[in-house]
Amino acid sequence: MKIGEINEADSLVLKAIEEFKEKFIKSKGLVLTESDAHCYLYKSLFEVGFGKIEPSADPEIMTNYIHSELSWYDDNRKLTIKPDITIISPKHISLIRNLNFIARIPSKQYSFSGNAIVIEIKYIRNRSEITQSKLQLIKKDITKVESLINRIDHSSFDYQIKGFILVLCKYAVNESPVMEISITENIKLIFISTNFPLY
Repeated sequence: MKIGEINEADSLVLKAIEEFKEKFIKSKGLVLTESDAHCYLYKSLFEVGFGKIEPSADPEIMTNYIHSELSWYDDNRKLTIKPDITIISPKHISLIRNLNFIARIPSKQYSFSGNAIVIEIKYIRNRSEITQSKLQLIKKDITKVESLINRIDHSSFDYQIKGFILVLCKYAVNESPVMEISITENIKLIFISTNFPLY
């Protein structure tokens, strides 16, 4: 993705989330765990176009756009940031050289550099309204994505990161505590719940 293409990718992510939302609400037993949610959203993203297999930064090696738990560097050059899903153009991924102007390939054995979309998923299955402890977990995910966006924004890298925070609730709960959380303009916070009654 180039900077001019990231908005198109953003729209595709929203389309995939909408398709996932329809299945999540219609088939209430579809998602039993947060890992289930990751798998079904990955599938939706794959199907809207991010599953295309194309040449990487090393043309002899093929890859696709969507990956689970890619490791990102934090401010201390440690690989501590792992969004649930990262979407990045294959041409900005290398398995044999470092694309970030460092001599050797990182310990993760791949390198990437370019516009990206990162997604965090939080699944709340408790039969109660959203608690403060759950809100803190959601805020922690938001902080993770914000720190990644801020790090790129304040670096010399000429690319952009956008984030999505997807909050799924098994039961019909009040979304206000979640949607009132303050976020930056490069992050979309999306709340989805079923119509399962709480009581």
